[in-house]
Amino acid sequence: MRNPMENEQTKIENILHVFDLINDNVINAKIGKKVAEIIFKQGGTPEDVIKNIGLRKCMPDPIAVLDILNKFPDLLHRAQNGDDKAKHELVGQCMRQSGGKLNPALVRQYIDNMEDLVKAAEKEREAEIIQL
Repeated sequence: MRNPMENEQTKIENILHVFDLINDNVINAKIGKKVAEIIFKQGGTPEDVIKNIGLRKCMPDPIAVLDILNKFPDLLHRAQNGDDKAKHELVGQCMRQSGGKLNPALVRQYIDNMEDLVKAAEKEREAEIIQL
């Protein structure tokens, strides 16, 4: 049987991890508050709580972003070459295609650094294969 203090320490660490997710723009403060409350009352990891209560849309989804960006290669090329109007239009397309579920700031970051996006998408695809 686990020590009750160990459980409390784990809860505290998980709640602190929620702040990391907020600071990293993975979730917003409103979602973070809900997640922290659930962890405090019921326990669990932030990722599990976000997934279980249907807040996955707030998490970055590199596969979705990559798929959408690949539909607009000309815009992507222009955006990567410094065309702010093209970048803005690409972010708009990503928001439209996702039904507003993506974080626009993260989409901009992904456009600026496609290498990170591709790595994140590959990692997520590997995780999906493992879960099957």
